[in-house]
Amino acid sequence: MFEDQRALSSLIQQVPVLRVRCSRFFVAWNGVLVLAMDGFPDSALELKQKIQETLGDRLSPENSGSKWPKITMGCLKEDQSLTLEEFILLSEICKQASRDVKEITVDIRTISHVEFLCRSLERIRKRVDFDCNSQGIDDSCNPEPVNQVFSEADDVSAYFAQVSLPGSRETHYRSDHGESTLVSFIDVSSLTALLNAFKCKVDAELASKYVWFDDSSLHVTLRAMNLKEA
Repeated sequence: MFEDQRALSSLIQQVPVLRVRCSRFFVAWNGVLVLAMDGFPDSALELKQKIQETLGDRLSPENSGSKWPKITMGCLKEDQSLTLEEFILLSEICKQASRDVKEITVDIRTISHVEFLCRSLERIRKRVDFDCNSQGIDDSCNPEPVNQVFSEADDVSAYFAQVSLPGSRETHYRSDHGESTLVSFIDVSSLTALLNAFKCKVDAELASKYVWFDDSSLHVTLRAMNLKEA
């Protein structure tokens, strides 16, 4: 897919800086912990559509996970799982910590086309960065996909069935696996104290069941860039 970087560069140069707002810490499926955003700006959705129109005949369909913007912070260790009581406790920790991050904005100024060597993006084979158009900022928000995910968690018992699914443990994220993706690496320096406080609280209350991904790998995924299978 890196032979298409000229087309990607042309598309991304038309995209203004994307301003996203932090929404909440959240327990996703398989117990994965994320910092979710309110929603993608209009320009991000337009970029996805243009990529589909330009390269879509060669790309696999967009994964459901990239339709709601988030930073995946960590996952359960390989031999760990959550009980219902631990899930309820973890949800309360997320709720309390979210009060401090809600409405904090993050500006996406660079979008990166990456060939990664593991799913956490802590190891990368190749990375090409494309700058957004710095002449404008898009702070619009499309919250529907995010709210749909959040609404699934309203029924605690039903949602716990998804949280307690096997898989998406440390090996899934850190073992050798190569694909291509379009992401924005997030400078979390302004969030470091809040993120560290959240991680420390989780580790203290849940007996270090989690592993945390390196700050340099934290990112928001726009969409996978894998080629369709022949």
